[in-house]
Amino acid sequence: MKDFSVVNLFDFVGRLSPGAKTTVTCRLDQLLGDAPSKYGPLQISIWAKFKIPFGISECKESSFSGIQAADGTFIWTYRGYGDCPWPTK
Repeated sequence: MKDFSVVNLFDFVGRLSPGAKTTVTCRLDQLLGDAPSKYGPLQISIWAKFKIPFGISECKESSFSGIQAADGTFIWTYRGYGDCPWPTK
């Protein structure tokens, strides 16, 4: 599969303080009815919208690639960031 979006409302954070951290969960096995026992390499992007001084809205996309570990989790490698693929309002 390629180019699809997942919104997990339980992980959604409406506002983070400067320097704060959060965790995002992507449960592929719950999204797919007939989930495979092993996944190939994954590539994900997380979009974060924020406001800079004077109320100007911005959005940045952080990209990661992952390989499945032995215990079913993934080892993620940060691949950089860029602007979000849609205009910010």
